[in-house]
Amino acid sequence: MKNLLNLLALLCTCLFLAAGCSDGDGGGDADTDADADSDTDADTDSDADTDADADSDADTDSDADTDADSDSDTDADADTDADADSDTDADADTDADADTDADTDADADADADTDTDSDTDLPRNPSCVPPCTTPADCDLGYAHFDEDNYACEDGACVYQGCNTDQECQTGLGAGYVCALMPSPLPGMEGQHNCVQGCASAADCDLGTAPWDSDNYTCDDGACVYQGCNSDQECQAVPYQDNSVCRAMVEGATAYCQVRCQSIADCDLGSPAYDTDNYECDAGACMFTGCNSDAECQSVPGRPTDICR
Repeated sequence: MKNLLNLLALLCTCLFLAAGCSDGDGGGDADTDADADSDTDADTDSDADTDADADSDADTDSDADTDADSDSDTDADADTDADADSDTDADADTDADADTDADTDADADADADTDTDSDTDLPRNPSCVPPCTTPADCDLGYAHFDEDNYACEDGACVYQGCNTDQECQTGLGAGYVCALMPSPLPGMEGQHNCVQGCASAADCDLGTAPWDSDNYTCDDGACVYQGCNSDQECQAVPYQDNSVCRAMVEGATAYCQVRCQSIADCDLGSPAYDTDNYECDAGACMFTGCNSDAECQSVPGRPTDICR
């Protein structure tokens, strides 16, 4: 009996040990499977991470490319805009310059016109004239210089010009006509004067160099003086070898004037025609007018003249 119990105990022990060994194998498999699964999962995760990283890198690269493209586009746009702005500004500047030039040319033209006007609107130089209370006081006893040819203005006789051919022919002889003559100063109103009638410029020749056919035109049957042409013409006149051909202002008719180097060369020895009545301009004596009644009354034979 006792031996049977010991046998049963040994059997139970073997069974127990067998069961333990079986459990150990199963645990090993489980661990292996778990580890395998865990490793697999880990690998899978790692692969996923790698893929994700790769994707992320790819995305990053893609984004980088996109950014690069974007930067390229931005730069291109910036350059284009800059060029466009630059061109636009350049064009605007060009237009502005063109406008400025046009305005400058317009201002220059306007200034030139203003200067011309100021030159041509020169006041009449005062001169010695007879005094008057009526035009009858101005009558000089010639048909073209009697009272109907004058106005009495500010107490002074002011010649108004001839009225008819008949006046001229009565006062000067046959062949003279009363014609409108241009002013010797540009832009100023002309006046009717008695002049030689003509069919051509040759009819106007007075036989001296500054007054021959090349100094006149024949306009509407009247000789119109065009001025001297050279100093030599003026100096060809007897006793005028010290003369030069000059105009008072640009565009005016040129006349023979006394030559000068200083104002002293213009003094003619009379109070009304001495140094304070002239300017020495461009080598020629230019009469600036009388200065007082006393100057005029000092002229022989003009004791009552006044300066107007």
